[in-house]
Amino acid sequence: MTARRGFSLIEVMIALVAAALIGSLAAVATGRLQMAGRSRAERSGLVGSLRAVVGVLETELRSLGNDSVSGADHQIVAANSLTFRAHRGLVVACRVAVDTVILALDRLPAFRSRLPASGRDSLLLYIEGDSTGTIDAWLPLPILAGPTAASCPGGWPGWLYSTRLAAADLTRYRIPPFGLGRFFEFVNARAYSSATGPHFGVEGLSAGAVVQPVAGPLRPAGGLEYLGFDRAGSASATPFDVVGFDLVIRGLTSRDLAVGPGLVAPVADSARGAVRLRNAR
Repeated sequence: MTARRGFSLIEVMIALVAAALIGSLAAVATGRLQMAGRSRAERSGLVGSLRAVVGVLETELRSLGNDSVSGADHQIVAANSLTFRAHRGLVVACRVAVDTVILALDRLPAFRSRLPASGRDSLLLYIEGDSTGTIDAWLPLPILAGPTAASCPGGWPGWLYSTRLAAADLTRYRIPPFGLGRFFEFVNARAYSSATGPHFGVEGLSAGAVVQPVAGPLRPAGGLEYLGFDRAGSASATPFDVVGFDLVIRGLTSRDLAVGPGLVAPVADSARGAVRLRNAR
């Protein structure tokens, strides 16, 4: 007998069919694993976006109040847009005079995120009155120019800023020659439209900056809601009566690399939070 060599045509065809079947099953399994992994990553990204929006709003809104001479720190523009004084730190005003203020350089450095910038920031100067009357409020002062090097009356190094403070106001509000201040910039936090759908962003209004994206995408309808409430817990849209905000953020999953088979519709999720204003009377 002669030894058998090679494979018959039927055996080759069977082997090819089996290999093709195994390959197709492996491709399907791999595709499902990839889709599951991508879906989990998208859901994780959505949760991260919701947390980012809630975190930014809670940080920015918590220090607001309605205790300034010029009214509330916040102004409700729309259900998904809020303009407010975003506080950037505490300072010690070691000398307050007509149209000038000197801020102590080495006082409270741990309680500010940066230095005050002229044209961008303003100052809230605390005034408490004297024995003839108590004001207990914050007086907004624009920062028009500066800083330049100066010395405080006690010899501390300081910054000299130009502001707008008349002699009549010094007398009217019984402003002492030194005091505590907070500096702020006007900011608008809102939902805005982009090429990939509605997003949440923060826009600095004082310096004419463009909106800075924070997170998204949001749902096209009701993606962001500010719900103001008063001391009784009732809904209110009057800035002076608002002592806190209920926040509602509704987001969608995002697929930046939306190519290939197995595309699915975005998945929605939402987050809620509440912020009580520290300086609301």
